[in-house]
Amino acid sequence: MKILIIRFSSIGDILLTTPIIRSLRIHYPQAQIDFVTKKQFSPLLENNPHLNNIITLDAKKSSYFQLIKRIRATHYDLVIDLHKKLLSMLLSILVKHRTIIRYQKRHFYRQLLSHPKYFHHLKGIKSTVYLYASVLKKLRISLDNNTLELYTDDSKSMEILAKFGISKNKYKIFISPGATSYTKRYPAKLWAELINLIPFEWNPEIVLLGDDKDKSICNEIVRNANRSDGRAVSDKSIKNLAGITTLQDLIYLIDNSDIFLSNDSGPMHIASALQKPQIALFGGTSSKLGFAPINEKAVILELDLKCRPCSLHGIKQCPKKHFKCMYNIKPTRIFSIIEKWRKVTKNA
Repeated sequence: MKILIIRFSSIGDILLTTPIIRSLRIHYPQAQIDFVTKKQFSPLLENNPHLNNIITLDAKKSSYFQLIKRIRATHYDLVIDLHKKLLSMLLSILVKHRTIIRYQKRHFYRQLLSHPKYFHHLKGIKSTVYLYASVLKKLRISLDNNTLELYTDDSKSMEILAKFGISKNKYKIFISPGATSYTKRYPAKLWAELINLIPFEWNPEIVLLGDDKDKSICNEIVRNANRSDGRAVSDKSIKNLAGITTLQDLIYLIDNSDIFLSNDSGPMHIASALQKPQIALFGGTSSKLGFAPINEKAVILELDLKCRPCSLHGIKQCPKKHFKCMYNIKPTRIFSIIEKWRKVTKNA
């Protein structure tokens, strides 16, 4: 049997498909299971033992036609569309000799759930994994469990740490302050206040992570992380890696963190899949919309306000103009959680 899974993007969405991949492999141990995604996201699936092939699509128009040609030649028996947008639907239709199954997005329900008027009266979505699992029900297959999977190569870890000059012996606090929308981002000023609370005696390695779009907020954090005692920020070993890491670098860096801090974002799901101690901040969105980290070591910080959530995926500004959902999550509260995790690590 030949199975093709389609999910083009993005970081979190692709990682949330991994329980489906694993469940298919358990049920079809001899099947050829291939996954098609955009080229920039392929590191999320590398070394996954449940997949036979990762088929990538790049930004060139010719790449799409080559992709169609390749998958038509493979003659898949089953196509599972976990993206369910125009591009994936068109691709699945063009595949020869196939049964097509698409997941139930429950888009209208999720839009209702993301409105504060209805949020407190409707049942939340535990995880998007269970929405993806609707394809398994159609095949009469049980979901193995909802744990995410992300596979790394131990031999590459030291190489990545050396590449960015990160010490293995320091207490590594990695922060990913970016997110796709303003209402999902914890303010730079508060990140800086949090960094200033971290004692020098911990010998910390504080690393800021992000892509090109996150350079601005990371630079602002560094500028604002000035202590009242006059000691230089560099004394705390803050490394600003925004815009200079690949997705593969990001995966290995997070895998080597002692604790990982982020907003509701793709890197949050990387930490979740790697089962790292993490703190996830939810502002204008909510963990009950299906995107909570699936990780027993995760602490979710979010406030019960009448005005939240204000959107499903975040918006450009706070509709109420006060942004209390983030500003009222105090740096001292975050620091107390880091402190507890550090004690657990030291006593382990």
